[in-house]
Amino acid sequence: MSSNNVVQATEERVTDAASRASEKAGELAGAFKAHVAQFKDKASDLSDRLRTAASEAKEGLVETGKHTQERLSEGLDRAGAGYEDVKDNLGEVVSDLLDQAATISDKVSGYVRQNPGKSFAAAVAVGYIASRLIRSRRKKS
Repeated sequence: MSSNNVVQATEERVTDAASRASEKAGELAGAFKAHVAQFKDKASDLSDRLRTAASEAKEGLVETGKHTQERLSEGLDRAGAGYEDVKDNLGEVVSDLLDQAATISDKVSGYVRQNPGKSFAAAVAVGYIASRLIRSRRKKS
């Protein structure tokens, strides 16, 4: 074969190889573009799902927060009413006890004024008994 034929055959082979490489590169680029498009679609779909889930979660949390706030408010109202009731009742009880103590004090004072001798004797007896009880406890300890 002549050198021209060899050069021409080599050129044809190189041109053919370059053409096949170009076709293959085009096929790979097309496949790559298709994969990128699929990825974009899937990413967009996932993004939409995440937005929806986040929105639903936010709505659920807001509802739960409102419900919890209402329950706490109701509980605080009940506790406040209960506190007021206890305060009123306790005030009445303390007032009654003070009135009874004043009445008893007046009666004792009146008895002591009317019966000073008996009152003195009773006070001495109570003092004597109390001192005996205190001494007996000290001996046991």
